[in-house]
Amino acid sequence: MICNKERKIYKRTASVLLLFFSFEVIQAQSLPVEIMAGHQRAGVDVLWFRNFSSPKATTSPWLFFHRTRASSNYHGQTSFGVTNALSYNFKKGIGIVATVQLLQSGVAAKGGIQYVKVFERASLFSWVVAGNNTDHFASGDWFVLLRWTPIINNNWNWFTQLELLSSIDLESNKNFVQRLRLGMSRNRWQFGLAFDQTQAGNHKLNTTSSVLLLAKDIQLFTFWFFDILLISV
Repeated sequence: MICNKERKIYKRTASVLLLFFSFEVIQAQSLPVEIMAGHQRAGVDVLWFRNFSSPKATTSPWLFFHRTRASSNYHGQTSFGVTNALSYNFKKGIGIVATVQLLQSGVAAKGGIQYVKVFERASLFSWVVAGNNTDHFASGDWFVLLRWTPIINNNWNWFTQLELLSSIDLESNKNFVQRLRLGMSRNRWQFGLAFDQTQAGNHKLNTTSSVLLLAKDIQLFTFWFFDILLISV
């Protein structure tokens, strides 16, 4: 068993390494930030994935995925999590991926298979991974992210996103998450509705519906200040 002191040192070390590595990958690019407020919770979500820069004209097979989520209900109860994933992808979109999650309850590291397909107006991102969860049980995850942004006219596009996460460990603990985004986009802004559903074990399904605001022009230094703040709490 890992004692609390060793766990804190491990988390801080992993956080510093991952943040430094992420900084090298994305350099000075802008990042998408989702801000939403609903009848149960309010929160911020940063999610992106990009290939490494390549000296050649071809796209690098190495891809980096990052996700930071933080939310709070209106009684002061907060939650946050950071997910980083590094993958090597082959020509058909299939790749090998390693993921690390930094959560309030601990650290989870997993590895498995990933599939990525990006079109002009749509994208599919998915992985199936296995490893340890924050309770140090062997567990498996299936993650799917679908986006579709069809054109309405010269100024507006539809913005739709579906996210699914299913997780189960050898102790039969289950976690299911569904997130749906429906709205429209203009320039670098998206407006619409967000629907979040979560279920852990046999507990009742929790649903959060929110007014959604998504901005794409948050600069790098703002994002990493937010990320370091989350990990240091």
